[in-house]
Amino acid sequence: MILKRIYEEYNFNIENLLIKEYKRLKLSTNELNVLLVLFNAGPKKRIFSLNSLARRLDYSTNELAEIVESLMEKDFLKIKLEVNNKREREVYDLDGTFNKIEVLFASDEEEKLKQLSLTNISVTIELLESKFGRMLRSNELDRIRTWYDVYLFNHERIIEVISGLQKETSIMHIEKVLNLNVNANVEIDDKTNDLLDSIYKKL
Repeated sequence: MILKRIYEEYNFNIENLLIKEYKRLKLSTNELNVLLVLFNAGPKKRIFSLNSLARRLDYSTNELAEIVESLMEKDFLKIKLEVNNKREREVYDLDGTFNKIEVLFASDEEEKLKQLSLTNISVTIELLESKFGRMLRSNELDRIRTWYDVYLFNHERIIEVISGLQKETSIMHIEKVLNLNVNANVEIDDKTNDLLDSIYKKL
């Protein structure tokens, strides 16, 4: 986990991040407080003790036990027995918390890319409607979405091809040009055009 490595090797202040994001992580304030104390102990001190937590937080051991159990059920915290010098002790790890944060941020990035794609699609639709002088039909809109979601055509390339069109054209022709990776004003010979038409009609 990248975040864990940054925390351990570069003394990253994860506490501030938790305070800012605890609601989106679906943590209660009590759960947040316990995590903050555990992280504040540093990456090396992993010995778990309810009594130690109670000394640092204004909760009873029974309350802390419930909070800790909740954190474990939500996969933010794990506690296990470790043998050291023939003595057993409880230790904890917070890998689950690092994972939860990374999943949250990955979801944020995915949403940003989705919104960017929607914006790019809107720009393309607007440009094409301006070129065609009419509203696009539903099948044409669906086809444009596949350029971005399925074929992953580069947005700048799509705009370049559309802007370079010198004559009346169609969504199908634009897609052919994008697939062939040629300039928009390059003529496609009739034989190739007929072959591509038969392929695209089956899509």
